[in-house]
Amino acid sequence: MTNKNEVYNLITEGYGAIAQNITVVLGKILEELGLTEIRGWQNLLNATGIAPEPIIVERILVRGAYNKPSRIQETLDSLVEQGYLTDDYVATSKAQDIIDNFIKRQRAELEKLNPLPEADMTRIIELFSKLTESIKQLTLPTPAFDDSQRRGIPDDMHLIEQYIRHGAYYFAFRDDAHLITWKPYNVSGHAWEILAYIWRGEAKSPADLPENIRNFRAFTEEEDQEAVQELLSRDWIKTTEVEGEYAITERGKRIRDKSEAGTDEVFYSVWNSLSDDEITELSTILTNFRDELQKTIPQPEGESA
Repeated sequence: MTNKNEVYNLITEGYGAIAQNITVVLGKILEELGLTEIRGWQNLLNATGIAPEPIIVERILVRGAYNKPSRIQETLDSLVEQGYLTDDYVATSKAQDIIDNFIKRQRAELEKLNPLPEADMTRIIELFSKLTESIKQLTLPTPAFDDSQRRGIPDDMHLIEQYIRHGAYYFAFRDDAHLITWKPYNVSGHAWEILAYIWRGEAKSPADLPENIRNFRAFTEEEDQEAVQELLSRDWIKTTEVEGEYAITERGKRIRDKSEAGTDEVFYSVWNSLSDDEITELSTILTNFRDELQKTIPQPEGESA
C-alpha cells in the first residue's frame, strides 16, 4: 500500500517543479509590477484574499506564529503608507488591481505547462477535491486553511492552477495541524522554532538558524536569549561544553516527537476519504506529473540537462 506521506511529498515536489518552470519569468513579472519593491507583498496577497476583512497582526500570527509581531506591524503600516491598505488594514482597489494583474500574468505562464494528458490532470483534481472537502468537514480549528480557501477554485480554471490552489490549501492545513499540537504548551513561536532546529540537528544556537530566516524574523540577540532561557527553563534543551551552544534533552525530544506525530495524525486523518486504490492511483499520476515537469525546467545559460 502506498504511504500517504510519500504522496504528500509528491504533491510538494510537483508544486516545486511548477515553480521552477516559471520562476525566472515570475521574477520578471514581480519586478515589472513593482511587487519586489513592496515590503511584505505576500501580506498584500493575503489581504486581497480576505477583503473586506482587515489583515491585522493577530490574523497573520495565526499561521505565522514564528514571526516577530512588531516586524509584522511595521510591514502593514508600510503598506498603509503606500496606499495598498486602508488605515483599518483593508486591501484597497490599488492593492486589488496589482494582485489581479499578477495572478493574470502568472496564469498565462501556467497555461503554457502541459505535463500530462488532460484526463490525468482532471483525475488529480478530482482526488484533490475529495481531500479538500474532507478538511472542510473537520470540527477542528483550521484558520490558515479557512483563509487560504477564500481564493476559490472555479471549475473552468486551468488545471495546473487548480493544482496550485489545492496545494496551497494542504500546506495551510498542515500548518493548522502543527499549530494544534504545540500551541497548548504556551511556548513562544520563536522558542519553538529554535527548538525545531536544535531537535533536527540543524542548529546548536539561534545564531545557527539560516540567515534568510534570521533576517526575515528580525529578532534581536536579547530576544534570542529570552527564547533560549524559555527552553532551558522547561528542560527542553541543555547547555553543552561549548559556550553558547545547546543540545536537545530527552524531555525536549519527547515533546517535539509527540508534536510531530500529532501533526501527522491530524493532517493525514482526512486522507481516509480516499481508498487505498485511489491513493495508489494518485501516487502514480503525481510521479508522472513531477517527472514530466522536471524535464522542462529551464536550464541556466551555458548549462545543459
